Amino acid sequence: PSGINALGVIAGSYQGADTVYHGFVRRPDGHFTTFEAPGADTTAGSYNGTSPSSINDLGVITGSFYDASGLSHGFLRTPDGRFTTFDVPGAGENGTFPIGINLEGAVVGYALDSNDLFHAFLRTSYGKIYTFVGPDSCDTGTSTGCYGNAMTAINIWGISVGGSIDNSGNFVGRGLIRYL
Repeated sequence: PSGINALGVIAGSYQGADTVYHGFVRRPDGHFTTFEAPGADTTAGSYNGTSPSSINDLGVITGSFYDASGLSHGFLRTPDGRFTTFDVPGAGENGTFPIGINLEGAVVGYALDSNDLFHAFLRTSYGKIYTFVGPDSCDTGTSTGCYGNAMTAINIWGISVGGSIDNSGNFVGRGLIRYL
């Protein structure tokens, strides 16, 4: 499980015997629904698949899925099973990783560019995507230990929180608050 809403609906993923990750929704009455995001690689032995990360109080789920080339994409899943997939512009070979969703459907997370540098993102409820980095955040990429920026939660007013790593060479983590 990776998220629960105010009604007790749980979203998450499990790894099947096929080594593929599958998404699920569990209602308070114990009923499970499993799902795959469109385009998710479900090839046995791939360790790819669908990984929900958060659910809002309306039952909309966000998360990521890996395609057959190993690239991560974001998704939204409505309670009736409709999907919207998205990619953060400039995301490199690692892709897009949604983490949190608010009641209005705005999504936050991170994406890695082609230099393996983390950028925080906000996807508004109407689909516009903003990327940003924290003040004085590291800019050298993961090969030097810089794990940059990510947003992890967003509230009803569009205020999001997360963290960034500074550019001091010591990679000190800092809290990050962004007002929409």
